[in-house]
Amino acid sequence: MKLISILLTNYYFAKVFFSCKKPGQLALTFDDGPSPYTGNLLNILNDKNIKASFHFTTDYLNVPYVAAYVQQAQNDGHLIGIMSKTPIKNIKLDDEAHFNGLKKLQSDIETITNQKPSYLTLPYEASYPKDLIEKYESMGFTVTSHNLDSEDYNNSSQPYLSFKKQLDAIVPPAKGSFISLQHDTAPKSVNETNKIIDLALDKGYKLVRLDECVGKYSESSNSGKGDKKSNQSNSSNDNEAKDTKNSSHNSSPKLSVKWIYSLSTLTLSLLL
Repeated sequence: MKLISILLTNYYFAKVFFSCKKPGQLALTFDDGPSPYTGNLLNILNDKNIKASFHFTTDYLNVPYVAAYVQQAQNDGHLIGIMSKTPIKNIKLDDEAHFNGLKKLQSDIETITNQKPSYLTLPYEASYPKDLIEKYESMGFTVTSHNLDSEDYNNSSQPYLSFKKQLDAIVPPAKGSFISLQHDTAPKSVNETNKIIDLALDKGYKLVRLDECVGKYSESSNSGKGDKKSNQSNSSNDNEAKDTKNSSHNSSPKLSVKWIYSLSTLTLSLLL
């Protein structure tokens, strides 16, 4: 009798999610907080019974009442992730300061919430270096970007109108699939969130957290117990994510989304 046992772990997908998996879903995300305006935003979301996703930084965590908003967001049922502000072109795979900085941010948030953030958002690029995304996934991150920009970082912006323009571009009964970007450091954007929510709901969108929007992709891949059939199906959805580029091969700037398997353990037992 022969027994062959093969353990496959650490599946790396090199995928950045720009939109949700299902049409009709919209994930509201807020970057750069917590800030003095985060409390008002949390009140708006609570009044509307809407769950959102936050990508926090450490910029204001030294202010006790602002840091308390992190715990409030957790208590209110929102998803808490982190963000990298470093331009993609400046990040090297051997940049330990960058990766250790992300771990430190994870730790700082975990100290407040007792839960380590596993969602990471990056500065927007049309595509990303494949090996860099694999590195983030090996750290346990699900990596997201966005495809609906409120442009609230511009003082002259009209966040509500930015949402309306992009949602109006889709002719019913069709629906798009969106990950939106706002900043809870921008008071005008925070104040218009109420109208933005009403707009999305009136158009029939389901507002979801990122974990419902894209799933816990890298966590399931690193466990070695992911649903292979499901993941194959997801990888074929063009709206789910954009391809990452292979920065080490100039002749092939983009690769189609596929599984990257890392065989970390191979046990071969032979019983006679």
